[in-house]
Amino acid sequence: MRVGAVGVGRIAAQSVADLPTSSSSPPVPPLVALHGFDSSLLEFRRFLPCLAAVGVAGHAVDLVGWGLSSYAPFDAPAEARPPLGPEQKRAHLYAFWKTVLKEKPMLLLGTSLGGAVALDFASAHPSAVAGLALVAPQAYTDGIGPLATVARAAPWAAAWGVRLLRTEALRGAANKMAYADVDTYATEDAMRIGRLHTHAAGWEGANVSFMASGGYSVSSLMPALETREPKLPTLIVWGRQDEILPPGDTAPRARSDAPSASFEWVDACGHCPHLEQPAVLADAVAAWARREVRGVGQ
Repeated sequence: MRVGAVGVGRIAAQSVADLPTSSSSPPVPPLVALHGFDSSLLEFRRFLPCLAAVGVAGHAVDLVGWGLSSYAPFDAPAEARPPLGPEQKRAHLYAFWKTVLKEKPMLLLGTSLGGAVALDFASAHPSAVAGLALVAPQAYTDGIGPLATVARAAPWAAAWGVRLLRTEALRGAANKMAYADVDTYATEDAMRIGRLHTHAAGWEGANVSFMASGGYSVSSLMPALETREPKLPTLIVWGRQDEILPPGDTAPRARSDAPSASFEWVDACGHCPHLEQPAVLADAVAAWARREVRGVGQ
Protein backbone atom coordinates (compact mmCIF):
# COMPACT_ATOMS: atom_id res chain seq x y z
CA MET A 1 0.00 0.00 0.00
CA ARG A 2 1.28 3.43 -0.94
CA VAL A 3 0.56 6.86 0.40
CA GLY A 4 0.91 9.74 -2.06
CA ALA A 5 -0.01 13.35 -2.64
CA VAL A 6 -1.60 15.02 -5.64
CA GLY A 7 -1.63 18.80 -5.92
CA VAL A 8 -4.49 20.91 -7.27
CA GLY A 9 -3.72 24.62 -7.29
CA ARG A 10 -3.20 25.69 -3.69
CA ILE A 11 -4.29 22.31 -2.44
CA ALA A 12 -2.45 19.04 -1.93
CA ALA A 13 -4.58 16.04 -1.11
CA GLN A 14 -3.35 12.63 -0.05
CA SER A 15 -4.48 9.22 -1.13
CA VAL A 16 -3.84 5.57 -0.38
CA ALA A 17 -3.43 3.29 -3.35
CA ASP A 18 -1.83 0.31 -5.00
CA LEU A 19 -2.92 -2.88 -3.28
CA PRO A 20 -1.30 -5.73 -5.26
CA THR A 21 -3.63 -8.31 -6.74
CA SER A 22 -3.39 -12.04 -6.10
CA SER A 23 -5.44 -13.55 -8.93
CA SER A 24 -4.56 -15.01 -12.32
CA SER A 25 -7.94 -14.01 -13.79
CA PRO A 26 -8.01 -11.86 -16.94
CA PRO A 27 -7.09 -8.25 -16.18
CA VAL A 28 -9.63 -5.45 -15.93
CA PRO A 29 -9.03 -1.71 -15.54
CA PRO A 30 -7.93 -0.53 -12.10
CA LEU A 31 -10.66 0.57 -9.72
CA VAL A 32 -10.74 3.89 -7.86
CA ALA A 33 -13.05 4.00 -4.83
CA LEU A 34 -14.72 7.21 -3.62
CA HIS A 35 -16.21 7.40 -0.14
CA GLY A 36 -19.31 9.23 1.03
CA PHE A 37 -19.85 12.64 2.64
CA ASP A 38 -17.44 13.65 5.41
CA SER A 39 -15.83 10.24 5.54
CA SER A 40 -12.42 8.95 4.50
CA LEU A 41 -10.72 6.29 2.43
CA LEU A 42 -10.63 4.19 5.61
CA GLU A 43 -14.16 3.19 4.57
CA PHE A 44 -12.45 0.79 2.17
CA ARG A 45 -10.18 -0.89 4.73
CA ARG A 46 -12.04 -4.20 4.33
CA PHE A 47 -13.04 -3.90 0.69
CA LEU A 48 -9.66 -3.25 -0.99
CA PRO A 49 -8.03 -6.47 0.31
CA CYS A 50 -11.07 -8.44 -0.91
CA LEU A 51 -10.85 -6.71 -4.27
CA ALA A 52 -7.16 -7.55 -4.55
CA ALA A 53 -7.91 -11.19 -3.75
CA VAL A 54 -10.19 -11.42 -6.82
CA GLY A 55 -7.60 -9.83 -9.09
CA VAL A 56 -8.72 -6.22 -9.39
CA ALA A 57 -6.20 -3.49 -8.62
CA GLY A 58 -7.76 -1.07 -6.15
CA HIS A 59 -7.14 2.53 -5.19
CA ALA A 60 -8.95 4.75 -2.70
CA VAL A 61 -8.80 8.52 -2.79
CA ASP A 62 -9.59 11.24 -0.29
CA LEU A 63 -10.62 14.13 -2.49
CA VAL A 64 -9.73 17.64 -1.43
CA GLY A 65 -11.60 18.79 1.66
CA TRP A 66 -12.53 15.29 2.82
CA GLY A 67 -10.89 12.46 4.73
CA LEU A 68 -7.14 12.56 5.21
CA SER A 69 -6.50 15.22 2.57
CA SER A 70 -4.59 18.38 3.47
CA TYR A 71 -6.85 20.95 5.14
CA ALA A 72 -4.17 23.64 5.45
CA PRO A 73 -5.78 26.10 2.95
CA PHE A 74 -9.03 25.95 4.92
CA ASP A 75 -7.49 26.67 8.32
CA ALA A 76 -8.11 30.36 7.74
CA PRO A 77 -10.87 32.97 8.05
CA ALA A 78 -13.80 32.34 5.71
CA GLU A 79 -12.87 35.17 3.36
CA ALA A 80 -9.36 33.76 2.88
CA ARG A 81 -10.34 30.16 2.08
CA PRO A 82 -10.24 28.85 -1.50
CA PRO A 83 -13.49 27.69 -3.09
CA LEU A 84 -14.35 24.06 -2.54
CA GLY A 85 -17.09 22.28 -4.42
CA PRO A 86 -17.71 19.76 -7.19
CA GLU A 87 -15.39 21.63 -9.58
CA GLN A 88 -12.41 21.37 -7.23
CA LYS A 89 -13.09 17.74 -6.35
CA ARG A 90 -13.45 16.91 -10.03
CA ALA A 91 -10.11 18.61 -10.77
CA HIS A 92 -8.43 16.68 -7.96
CA LEU A 93 -9.71 13.33 -9.21
CA TYR A 94 -8.62 14.24 -12.74
CA ALA A 95 -5.13 15.06 -11.42
CA PHE A 96 -5.05 11.70 -9.60
CA TRP A 97 -6.07 9.90 -12.79
CA LYS A 98 -3.37 11.63 -14.82
CA THR A 99 -0.62 11.36 -12.19
CA VAL A 100 -1.21 7.94 -10.61
CA LEU A 101 -3.08 6.00 -13.31
CA LYS A 102 -1.15 7.62 -16.18
CA GLU A 103 -4.40 8.39 -18.03
CA LYS A 104 -5.46 4.75 -18.27
CA PRO A 105 -9.24 4.21 -18.19
CA MET A 106 -10.46 3.25 -14.74
CA LEU A 107 -13.39 1.68 -12.99
CA LEU A 108 -14.92 4.33 -10.76
CA LEU A 109 -16.78 3.15 -7.66
CA GLY A 110 -18.69 5.60 -5.49
CA THR A 111 -20.51 4.90 -2.24
CA SER A 112 -23.39 7.13 -1.07
CA LEU A 113 -22.42 10.73 -1.95
CA GLY A 114 -19.33 9.25 -3.59
CA GLY A 115 -21.79 7.93 -6.18
CA ALA A 116 -22.70 11.52 -7.04
CA VAL A 117 -19.00 12.37 -7.28
CA ALA A 118 -18.48 9.41 -9.62
CA LEU A 119 -21.45 10.36 -11.83
CA ASP A 120 -20.24 13.96 -12.03
CA PHE A 121 -16.71 12.92 -12.99
CA ALA A 122 -17.80 10.32 -15.56
CA SER A 123 -19.99 12.93 -17.24
CA ALA A 124 -17.19 15.50 -17.38
CA HIS A 125 -14.38 13.11 -18.37
CA PRO A 126 -15.91 10.16 -20.24
CA SER A 127 -12.60 8.96 -21.69
CA ALA A 128 -11.21 8.44 -18.18
CA VAL A 129 -13.93 6.04 -17.02
CA ALA A 130 -14.27 2.52 -18.40
CA GLY A 131 -17.00 1.48 -15.99
CA LEU A 132 -19.11 2.98 -13.21
CA ALA A 133 -20.06 1.15 -9.99
CA LEU A 134 -22.59 2.97 -7.81
CA VAL A 135 -23.08 1.62 -4.28
CA ALA A 136 -26.25 3.01 -2.67
CA PRO A 137 -25.64 6.22 -4.62
CA GLN A 138 -26.96 9.54 -3.35
CA ALA A 139 -27.99 10.53 -6.84
CA TYR A 140 -31.42 12.04 -6.30
CA THR A 141 -30.83 14.69 -3.65
CA ASP A 142 -29.74 17.74 -5.61
CA GLY A 143 -27.76 20.33 -3.68
CA ILE A 144 -27.89 20.96 0.06
CA GLY A 145 -30.80 23.36 0.22
CA PRO A 146 -30.80 26.45 2.49
CA LEU A 147 -27.59 25.37 4.19
CA ALA A 148 -25.69 26.73 1.19
CA THR A 149 -27.18 30.18 1.78
CA VAL A 150 -26.30 30.00 5.47
CA ALA A 151 -22.72 29.00 4.68
CA ARG A 152 -22.30 31.91 2.30
CA ALA A 153 -24.05 34.57 4.39
CA ALA A 154 -23.09 33.46 7.91
CA PRO A 155 -20.16 31.04 7.83
CA TRP A 156 -19.85 31.25 11.62
CA ALA A 157 -23.35 29.76 11.96
CA ALA A 158 -22.58 27.03 9.45
CA ALA A 159 -19.41 26.23 11.39
CA TRP A 160 -21.48 25.64 14.50
CA GLY A 161 -23.53 23.07 12.62
CA VAL A 162 -20.42 21.43 11.19
CA ARG A 163 -19.04 20.93 14.69
CA LEU A 164 -21.98 18.68 15.43
CA LEU A 165 -20.66 16.29 12.78
CA ARG A 166 -17.63 15.69 14.99
CA THR A 167 -19.55 14.65 18.09
CA GLU A 168 -19.47 11.07 19.30
CA ALA A 169 -23.24 11.13 19.76
CA LEU A 170 -23.94 11.97 16.10
CA ARG A 171 -21.27 9.62 14.75
CA GLY A 172 -22.54 6.82 16.96
CA ALA A 173 -26.12 7.33 15.79
CA ALA A 174 -25.02 7.35 12.14
CA ASN A 175 -23.08 4.13 12.72
CA LYS A 176 -26.17 2.38 14.00
CA MET A 177 -28.14 3.48 10.96
CA ALA A 178 -25.41 2.36 8.57
CA TYR A 179 -25.40 -1.37 9.34
CA ALA A 180 -27.85 -4.25 9.34
CA ASP A 181 -25.74 -6.12 11.92
CA VAL A 182 -25.43 -3.32 14.45
CA ASP A 183 -23.86 -5.42 17.21
CA THR A 184 -20.98 -6.57 15.01
CA TYR A 185 -20.21 -3.41 13.06
CA ALA A 186 -21.52 -0.32 14.88
CA THR A 187 -18.68 -0.44 17.40
CA GLU A 188 -16.79 2.25 19.24
CA ASP A 189 -13.77 1.53 17.04
CA ALA A 190 -15.89 2.16 13.93
CA MET A 191 -17.10 5.44 15.40
CA ARG A 192 -13.54 6.53 16.19
CA ILE A 193 -12.32 5.66 12.70
CA GLY A 194 -15.24 7.57 11.21
CA ARG A 195 -14.39 10.78 13.06
CA LEU A 196 -10.59 10.52 12.91
CA HIS A 197 -10.21 13.12 10.17
CA THR A 198 -12.51 15.60 11.92
CA HIS A 199 -9.73 16.53 14.35
CA ALA A 200 -7.56 18.06 11.62
CA ALA A 201 -7.11 21.82 11.66
CA GLY A 202 -9.08 23.21 8.72
CA TRP A 203 -11.64 20.38 8.61
CA GLU A 204 -14.37 22.69 9.83
CA GLY A 205 -13.52 25.40 7.29
CA ALA A 206 -13.40 22.89 4.44
CA ASN A 207 -16.91 21.67 5.24
CA VAL A 208 -18.27 25.20 5.42
CA SER A 209 -16.67 25.96 2.04
CA PHE A 210 -18.22 22.84 0.54
CA MET A 211 -21.63 23.81 1.91
CA ALA A 212 -21.26 27.28 0.39
CA SER A 213 -20.68 25.68 -3.04
CA GLY A 214 -24.17 24.20 -2.99
CA GLY A 215 -22.91 20.61 -3.28
CA TYR A 216 -23.71 18.08 -5.99
CA SER A 217 -26.74 18.06 -8.31
CA VAL A 218 -26.58 14.93 -10.46
CA SER A 219 -30.14 13.57 -10.70
CA SER A 220 -30.22 14.32 -14.44
CA LEU A 221 -27.08 12.23 -14.95
CA MET A 222 -28.72 8.93 -14.05
CA PRO A 223 -31.09 8.85 -17.07
CA ALA A 224 -28.28 10.29 -19.19
CA LEU A 225 -26.45 6.97 -18.72
CA GLU A 226 -28.99 5.42 -21.12
CA THR A 227 -28.47 7.94 -23.90
CA ARG A 228 -24.70 8.10 -23.69
CA GLU A 229 -22.78 6.75 -26.67
CA PRO A 230 -20.84 4.62 -26.36
CA LYS A 231 -22.83 3.31 -23.40
CA LEU A 232 -20.91 3.27 -20.13
CA PRO A 233 -20.95 -0.12 -18.38
CA THR A 234 -22.67 0.54 -15.07
CA LEU A 235 -23.26 -1.52 -11.93
CA ILE A 236 -25.70 -0.46 -9.21
CA VAL A 237 -25.47 -2.17 -5.80
CA TRP A 238 -27.78 -1.78 -2.81
CA GLY A 239 -27.94 -3.33 0.64
CA ARG A 240 -31.42 -4.69 1.25
CA GLN A 241 -31.50 -3.31 4.80
CA ASP A 242 -30.20 0.19 3.96
CA GLU A 243 -31.81 2.66 6.38
CA ILE A 244 -29.90 5.75 5.24
CA LEU A 245 -30.96 5.59 1.58
CA PRO A 246 -33.79 3.03 1.79
CA PRO A 247 -33.83 1.03 -1.44
CA GLY A 248 -37.62 1.06 -1.56
CA ASP A 249 -37.46 4.81 -2.10
CA THR A 250 -34.63 5.16 -4.60
CA ALA A 251 -33.53 1.82 -6.05
CA PRO A 252 -36.63 1.50 -8.31
CA ARG A 253 -36.00 4.97 -9.71
CA ALA A 254 -32.36 4.13 -10.39
CA ARG A 255 -33.35 0.93 -12.17
CA SER A 256 -35.94 2.81 -14.20
CA ASP A 257 -33.53 5.60 -15.14
CA ALA A 258 -30.72 3.20 -16.09
CA PRO A 259 -32.37 -0.07 -17.21
CA SER A 260 -29.23 -1.18 -19.04
CA ALA A 261 -27.21 -1.12 -15.83
CA SER A 262 -26.48 -4.32 -13.96
CA PHE A 263 -28.14 -4.39 -10.54
CA GLU A 264 -27.11 -6.39 -7.48
CA TRP A 265 -28.79 -6.73 -4.10
CA VAL A 266 -26.61 -7.45 -1.07
CA ASP A 267 -28.46 -9.40 1.60
CA ALA A 268 -27.93 -8.92 5.34
CA CYS A 269 -26.48 -5.50 4.59
CA GLY A 270 -27.20 -1.86 5.34
CA HIS A 271 -25.85 1.28 3.71
CA CYS A 272 -22.20 0.13 3.52
CA PRO A 273 -21.69 -3.12 1.59
CA HIS A 274 -17.98 -2.28 1.35
CA LEU A 275 -17.75 -2.50 5.15
CA GLU A 276 -20.46 -5.01 6.05
CA GLN A 277 -20.20 -7.43 3.11
CA PRO A 278 -16.87 -6.52 1.46
CA ALA A 279 -16.19 -9.93 -0.09
CA VAL A 280 -19.68 -10.05 -1.61
CA LEU A 281 -19.21 -6.58 -3.09
CA ALA A 282 -15.74 -7.40 -4.39
CA ASP A 283 -17.02 -10.57 -6.08
CA ALA A 284 -19.91 -8.65 -7.67
CA VAL A 285 -17.63 -5.89 -8.94
CA ALA A 286 -15.07 -8.32 -10.34
CA ALA A 287 -17.70 -10.46 -12.08
CA TRP A 288 -19.37 -7.38 -13.61
CA ALA A 289 -16.03 -5.90 -14.71
CA ARG A 290 -14.94 -9.13 -16.42
CA ARG A 291 -18.32 -9.57 -18.05
CA GLU A 292 -18.99 -6.01 -19.23
CA VAL A 293 -15.87 -3.88 -18.91
CA ARG A 294 -12.88 -6.06 -19.75
CA GLY A 295 -10.98 -4.50 -22.60
CA VAL A 296 -13.03 -1.29 -22.67
CA GLY A 297 -10.64 1.56 -23.40
CA GLN A 298 -7.58 -0.70 -23.07
